[in-house]
Amino acid sequence: MVLFGIYLVKVTLLSGLLYAYYHFLLRDRQTFGWSRFYLLAAAGVSVGVPLLNIPLHLTVPHTGTPTVAPLLKCIPGTGEADPAGAPMATAAPVIPWTQVALGLYALAGTVLLGLLVYHIKALFRLERRSEHHQMGDVTLIATDAPGTPFSFFRWIFWDRQLSVHSANGQAIFRHELAHVRQRHSVDKMFLQLLCAVLFPVFPLYLIRRELQLIHEYLADQAATEEEDAGDYARYLLEHALYAKGHRVAHAFHQHPLAKRIAMIGRQIHPPAWSRWMILPFFLAGSALFAFTPTPKAARTLTVVIDAGHGGLDPGAPGGGLLEKNITLDIARAVARLAPGYGVNILESRPGDSLVDIEDRILFAGRHKADAFVSIHVNLSSPGETGIKNFISVRNRFADSSALLGSLLAGHLGRIYPTEKVLRTHEEHIGVLDRNVCPAALIECGYISNPKDRAFISKPANQDKIARAILESLADYANGRGGKTLQIQGGSQ
Repeated sequence: MVLFGIYLVKVTLLSGLLYAYYHFLLRDRQTFGWSRFYLLAAAGVSVGVPLLNIPLHLTVPHTGTPTVAPLLKCIPGTGEADPAGAPMATAAPVIPWTQVALGLYALAGTVLLGLLVYHIKALFRLERRSEHHQMGDVTLIATDAPGTPFSFFRWIFWDRQLSVHSANGQAIFRHELAHVRQRHSVDKMFLQLLCAVLFPVFPLYLIRRELQLIHEYLADQAATEEEDAGDYARYLLEHALYAKGHRVAHAFHQHPLAKRIAMIGRQIHPPAWSRWMILPFFLAGSALFAFTPTPKAARTLTVVIDAGHGGLDPGAPGGGLLEKNITLDIARAVARLAPGYGVNILESRPGDSLVDIEDRILFAGRHKADAFVSIHVNLSSPGETGIKNFISVRNRFADSSALLGSLLAGHLGRIYPTEKVLRTHEEHIGVLDRNVCPAALIECGYISNPKDRAFISKPANQDKIARAILESLADYANGRGGKTLQIQGGSQ
């Protein structure tokens, strides 16, 4: 929900920026066709660009010692696998406000989409019970329904009392035919859907309103090609007392008459080059909201990334995959992406070789590593799933390791289900117990679980895991830590 909220803010700001540019610099100053293109592009870009994920690395200065909440009592594990999982600490029930907000949003969006479907179905009901006249590729539907004439895609709903062969009728028919031929209903449905799904984004309503007005300008322009502008303005005034048109259709009389009459026959033709003056602004504004801020270490942090197993030790097998290959791929992804996060990554196992546990620890000491992160995958019954994080409470870096593990769990939890506790192991884990720096071990899902296996075997997801690890390390370097997770005993 937080990510979706950020997305809505980005859409609102970008659409507001693009609409403001239109309102102050383009409105009533450009050709109507160009204005239509700009408004459609502004809506599409506003919705699409924030979905892009272009990392923008931000350096956060170190402001002091991180505040770490007191650790809960460590519950030692038994050293044996527990298919049901380790017992979780009970807590007082809390109201899941995030889920409540998301549910209310979904409910409101469903209601708005339902209203849109209701209005469309009303048009289909009207079409079925009315008289049809085929006029080329357009269907003229004669009806006594209020609000006619109006158009919807290739249907023109026509007032039975208005002769299509009269001068008045011919002008109005040309107007509605322009809506059909220029596919204005497609534009309108696109904006209606956006406004229903992203209803808190107010600038989208402004874009929709302006686009509907541009549609009328274009249709009026087509209608006056064979009609005196003064006579056509009179026709508009004669229909001013008609009932309001259908919500999802284009009604002849529906939009502000004063502006439409003022714009009849008025078509500004600026130099062609002037239209492209908006391009730098358009691209710059769009790019601004395509970036996703990611933390970058204010000081260079040296971290050993330890790919578990290797060489003659394949690790856990599952689904034709081997743990040693998956861990090496993830470690390499961390090393490849690290420069953008200001973290110096050293690989304890850069290739498919068997590296002794003591050599991994000596490697960290020799390079004066600030932290050590060991990458593994788990193996258990097929029902076990999710990422788990392990630390040790047996060495002098227990508190720092707990902070590091908590940050890892937080960032990894954003991309895949992750246990919200830190685990220890009753048995000896050398890379944790005897390390020369704060250390954490990540079990990146279960190779025995088809869903986990499918996730961790895809390079794109391995990059996601790598970025989550690097974001955690950048926060760790910057002293950005919150509440340390509970520590529980458990087995690998």
